[in-house]
Amino acid sequence: MFSAGGLPKLLKSWTLANGEVLPGKFAVVKVTSVNTRMPGTPDSYPPQPNLAFAWDAIYGQGYFAAHILGEKIWQGIFNGNQGTVLQAEFAGTGNRGTAIDNKGNIYKMVW
Repeated sequence: MFSAGGLPKLLKSWTLANGEVLPGKFAVVKVTSVNTRMPGTPDSYPPQPNLAFAWDAIYGQGYFAAHILGEKIWQGIFNGNQGTVLQAEFAGTGNRGTAIDNKGNIYKMVW
């Protein structure tokens, strides 16, 4: 069942602590593969087909394959006015998500 409510539709931008604004939008995608990049390396920076490595880093090894692969998720790319690129994913069920930026950071999102 896919029911992430209106949150991803309503979220139009992020604002970082330094005041940088990152506008963008979310779209629904179906995850059909596992991205095998390693977190924190330049080749893992956004945009990526999915954030499998980030899900596993936050929720435990194998989480992505067991709970996200094959499901519909919300995925968005947000480009900041000071050069930051943030990619975020929300799972279709439950209040969980993850994000990465082009500075090697991984974020756990809960609401």
